[in-house]
Amino acid sequence: MDLAVGASPYSVAMGDFNGDGHLDLAVANGGSNDVSVLLGNGDGTFTPARNFDAGLGGGPLWVAVGDFNLDRKLDLVVANSSSDSVGVLLGNGDGTFQPAVTFPAGGTAPQSVAVGDFNGDGNPDLAVANYYSNNVTVLLGDGRGNFGTARVVQTFGTSMSPICVSAGDVNGDGKADLAVCTVGVSAVTVLLGDGRGNFGSPQTFTFAGDPESIAIRDFNGDGKPDLAVANDDTAGTVAVLLGSGDGNFQPAQTFQVGGSNSESVAAGDFNRDGRLDVAVANAGSNTVSVLLGNGNGTFQAAQVFAVGTKPEFVVAGDVNGDGILDLAVANLNSGTVTVLLGNGNGTFGPGSLTTLSVVLAGTGHGTVTSSETPPQINCGTTCSASYSTGTVVTLTAQAAAGSTFAGWSNCDTVSNTTCTVTMNASRSVTATFNPQGVALTVMKAGTGSGAVTSSETPPKIDCEATCGAASASYDSGTVVTLTAAPASGSTFGSWSGCDTVSGSSCTVTMNASRSVT
Repeated sequence: MDLAVGASPYSVAMGDFNGDGHLDLAVANGGSNDVSVLLGNGDGTFTPARNFDAGLGGGPLWVAVGDFNLDRKLDLVVANSSSDSVGVLLGNGDGTFQPAVTFPAGGTAPQSVAVGDFNGDGNPDLAVANYYSNNVTVLLGDGRGNFGTARVVQTFGTSMSPICVSAGDVNGDGKADLAVCTVGVSAVTVLLGDGRGNFGSPQTFTFAGDPESIAIRDFNGDGKPDLAVANDDTAGTVAVLLGSGDGNFQPAQTFQVGGSNSESVAAGDFNRDGRLDVAVANAGSNTVSVLLGNGNGTFQAAQVFAVGTKPEFVVAGDVNGDGILDLAVANLNSGTVTVLLGNGNGTFGPGSLTTLSVVLAGTGHGTVTSSETPPQINCGTTCSASYSTGTVVTLTAQAAAGSTFAGWSNCDTVSNTTCTVTMNASRSVTATFNPQGVALTVMKAGTGSGAVTSSETPPKIDCEATCGAASASYDSGTVVTLTAAPASGSTFGSWSGCDTVSGSSCTVTMNASRSVT
């Protein structure tokens, strides 16, 4: 199931943003400088994306979730690469977010942001990997949604550019540490936190590959955190470094993922055997690979699933409430998020999409738009769109000048110009527009008698003695021809008020109400 989001989605995060108990999605769109929020329906389907600006300058590449003002409503933070900032969007608790407030990242081209309490005050803080300035910075939170001046906690050499940062307690002292992946020199650097916002000397672990993303989890079941690293190399690999529990790690073991250019890794128990597995997004092969864990830090051969174009990020969570982990994948080049529903055995299947089509009927003119922001249906221009199964779509008809809206067909409910449909299957609805009627009145003058008839069959105007009060309604723009026939003993004199006259015939174009005599 592919869901439309903004331009160039780089990353995706999950959280319950409207407090309904269902997981929702937040997507950082680097190309459109915004964050797309898709609210989950609890059955694996989502409402259409609503976009929120990521802050002045934008360029968001990474989105993370936390409660930064401690109001029990989830907030968002994005790493804005183009503006060298982090943007904080405080949640309203209903799936909407306040305008982004930006804070300088303390470096250039921030690529990644991690959330953790680094100084032990109970307030979420931020750690940022800044690519071009070769440093990692920390911004301490005040618990009200604000963050202090960024402080550099690690500077790398010019050949080591940090591209990702993850937070976790890797030495078991109850204090948040950082794991940073660098390119140029392919390595993971571990920075041990002291619980006061400071970090110790770096411990660097090198291996073959081009690391892009880190997951900190216990892959061999010894109670000590390990590292899984996605490598953006042509072969496509994930490196696993087993932890010693003191902040040190064993040499990396590398596993083939069956794809190329692995950009992101997520961990979870996808086959419900109590052992952690990994999912890897492969940008070069447009796939996600799932490697089932053996429980000892090794993994079985990859199973590969097709997704959108150039998948950059994968995240795991139960989006349909069946107790089985599912996957959401941000596809950079197709501007979509692919949702893969887990089967509970380590395999995944796509969710379902339905198509809503709008047909414009009648001889009038008008438009139909859907209610989401921005609307997926804007007909005249775009008259069909894909929606997740179960989505409730509201359509509104607007008649153009000179036309009237006549009605809907095939809706679930109708209220005046509004049509509501529930997308349990593909649907087609019809909106009918008719031209507004304009009146043609025929007056009679003189002392003779006779009849006047209009040319359509049957004639709308057919009068003799009643011609003085005769009128009929015509669609705007209709050309009407009237013919006068004198009665016995009378003669036809002339017409007035016509556009053209030919003998006893009068022609009028009904661009407005008219009266002829």
